[in-house]
Amino acid sequence: MTMDDLDQPTRKKPKLSRFFPAFLAWFLIGGCTVVYFIFPGQSLASKYSIAIPIIQGLVFAFLLANLTVAMCMDPGFLPRALPDEIPVDEFKSPLYKTIEIHQVQVRLKWCTTCQLYRPPRTSHCSTCNRCIEVFDHHCPWVANCVGRRNYRYFLYFLTSLCLHMLLVTAGCAHEVITESANLAHPVQIVSIVLIVLNGILIFPIAGLSCFHFHLVAKANTTNEQVTSKFKNSVNPYDRGCWRNCTSTFCGPLYGKNKRMEEVQYAAVPKASERVPFSPPASPTQVRIEMPDSGDASGNPAPVRYKSLRHEPPPQPLAPHQRLPPR
Repeated sequence: MTMDDLDQPTRKKPKLSRFFPAFLAWFLIGGCTVVYFIFPGQSLASKYSIAIPIIQGLVFAFLLANLTVAMCMDPGFLPRALPDEIPVDEFKSPLYKTIEIHQVQVRLKWCTTCQLYRPPRTSHCSTCNRCIEVFDHHCPWVANCVGRRNYRYFLYFLTSLCLHMLLVTAGCAHEVITESANLAHPVQIVSIVLIVLNGILIFPIAGLSCFHFHLVAKANTTNEQVTSKFKNSVNPYDRGCWRNCTSTFCGPLYGKNKRMEEVQYAAVPKASERVPFSPPASPTQVRIEMPDSGDASGNPAPVRYKSLRHEPPPQPLAPHQRLPPR
């Protein structure tokens, strides 16, 4: 039984309505940007310089790249427990375990779905039906959870989106002001519509960006902030504003959690491949030979045992080979 077989019975089938906010986000961002480049952007390029739409195009490309990564990247899913790791009677397992992090007591909760104790800052997402490491929130606009691995790209997406909206609004406002005598022109009409639309959307997006930058400075997550987890205690993950920001934006990129059944049981030979072994009289008279690699099919080579009873004893070292006394 593989990990996919374990996930299949409890995995929720994604509904199309789950991806509707993400589709709407792509439609608004892409549609408004294309209309801007066709009408006000082309007018600004012909009046001033081609560098204006090029700079805005680079910002737009950076925005789309981070949005795609935030949507498609594994946010930090933890693999479910293997069959031999599931307790016989899970109701006898304690619901919480307490550990200490920087002299602060932190409780680890037992997840009945994933059959494991959630690591610190891990939470179970009811939408994805998985445990996410350093869970922040489930964002419907990216159709994915925001966790340990994609939180940085989510912040890059918010920042570049605010900058892109400001540039588009500034370009449209310049067109309306300089061509106020000809407001019936299609370029001016499109500019006015984009100004109104950006003016409505930029305030919640900018507020969300400021909220997440505040969380980064405090080394907090949205889930911890909403649940007031560290309201009456010290945050053990807070290392100061500067170190919190540098670790979030410039820290290491965490790898994906591998399927543990491949790592745990890869070196265990099959029953038909095991070499029969009879231990000698003394358990110390055994040498274990571990081959470096398996056969051509990728199966691990069997472990070989060799008795040392018939081998000559090791020769003593020469005087010039001995280590000097300390």
